[in-house]
Amino acid sequence: MGRRIACLWIPSHSYIHANDIVDILANKGRYLPDVSEVKGGPEELWPAHKKEIWRDWRSEFLRIGESKGKTYVAITRGRHVGSPPWFHMNDWPRFKITQMNRLR
Repeated sequence: MGRRIACLWIPSHSYIHANDIVDILANKGRYLPDVSEVKGGPEELWPAHKKEIWRDWRSEFLRIGESKGKTYVAITRGRHVGSPPWFHMNDWPRFKITQMNRLR
């Protein structure tokens, strides 16, 4: 068919541009005849979609960095994007992580 479909759960009433239109079209699509069943849930689909989002974000970051924030982009080159935060291996309560971030 040559069509690419990406599925992503978006919380309702989140004020995302054109989300209302997508809701209307999705509801119309539920009633189409001969709709094949899509196998796989968010657990299978999200990792690939997340990787695509980070790739697109990084390329946009670098593109914008050609004219704005040149020094920051030159230093980081977007390497910090998608890497786990410094506290990801700790099981500290949130307030402790917040305090440490404020001290840094």
